[in-house]
Amino acid sequence: MARTKDNYQITGRTVEELVRNLNFLLQRLADRMDKLEGIRGTSSIESDLDMNSNRIKELAAAVHDDEAINREQADLTGDSPTFNSIASDNDVLVGGDIKVYDAVDNLIHSLE
Repeated sequence: MARTKDNYQITGRTVEELVRNLNFLLQRLADRMDKLEGIRGTSSIESDLDMNSNRIKELAAAVHDDEAINREQADLTGDSPTFNSIASDNDVLVGGDIKVYDAVDNLIHSLE
């Protein structure tokens, strides 16, 4: 769902109007900060996140298929990187040749 951007201009004809509008704006900003920080529930980012080439640190292990995995769950080092499955106990090994093994290391399929 597309979200409209807020207009952060403060207008008013009297000091009381300016104070009321400023307080309203400050409350909206506080609510948005609470949402980002997860103070009153799960934090939420409602648009694309650009990390500007920065790393994500201290990522917990994924539990569900729609979660990001950490380095321990996807070891991309060496000649045969492994991706540990979240949904089951099976591992998928990917290298120059693609080989699929079952839970007891029996070769199921090979694309060499």
